[in-house]
Amino acid sequence: MRGVERAGFTGMDHAQGMYLMYVDSDDYLCNPDILSIMYRKAEDTDADYMEMASQRVMGRHIRIKRRTISPVQGLIARPELFDTYYISFFGVNILSVTAWGKLYRMETVRNAGLRPSGVFMGEDLAFNIQLFPHLRRIYILDVVGYAYRFGVMTNRYNPHLLPDLKVLYHLKKELIERYGYTRAADFIRIELKNVFRSDICQRIIHRTGSKEEICRQIREELSDSVYQKLGEVTDHPDFLKEPIVGAMLANDAPAVYDIALRQVRNGRATRLIKRWVSGLL
Repeated sequence: MRGVERAGFTGMDHAQGMYLMYVDSDDYLCNPDILSIMYRKAEDTDADYMEMASQRVMGRHIRIKRRTISPVQGLIARPELFDTYYISFFGVNILSVTAWGKLYRMETVRNAGLRPSGVFMGEDLAFNIQLFPHLRRIYILDVVGYAYRFGVMTNRYNPHLLPDLKVLYHLKKELIERYGYTRAADFIRIELKNVFRSDICQRIIHRTGSKEEICRQIREELSDSVYQKLGEVTDHPDFLKEPIVGAMLANDAPAVYDIALRQVRNGRATRLIKRWVSGLL
């Protein structure tokens, strides 16, 4: 299996139209007029992509009434588009980083020369973060047209979470250097810490091994010099005061384990509720 990302690039290579849209296999378009609305607006504004609002759906029948609408609507053009909003792809939630819910101008996508990142998780972000510097303008609608299915809780440890985040970390670092986007440097380091902690929590929750085995894996992982970059965060002084950051920089595996274990215990009630909801879907 070559993954969703490769399937997306294969589809793009064979597409022949002026525009491109991705719809995830378990989602659907919930507005019969949304494509014509987006097409007309794209032609009127010459936008490189159009974005619609979305509606969350649980299972097959339970619809969440609150819509998911971007905090920014309308036309956004350069230089504001890049200077203000590129940060969205480095861990600051402003614009959507998904590939679904958007209508892309095919000429813009092909001229950008995008390449697969090889990840199984975060492929949408990898696509958009490479495309964004090539955009001239985008348009964000407040019209709901996409139904996004969510709510199923996994009962297994995901081995792709941390390795794929590290691939994305290096991609982001490369783009920061290429475009001189240094304001994003701290955010990718903070994100690296968060995903590392989440990975350890998941190992504990799903009992992938004994404490000794997980501590050994923590020590092996933290021997990667990329984690020493956490000590270079400059604009968020409280970050370096976090106990887990100090433990990671010192490669103190037992301390990292104990911090993650406390988080797992504190979140037990929330996980039970989510598991109960997932069972209803």
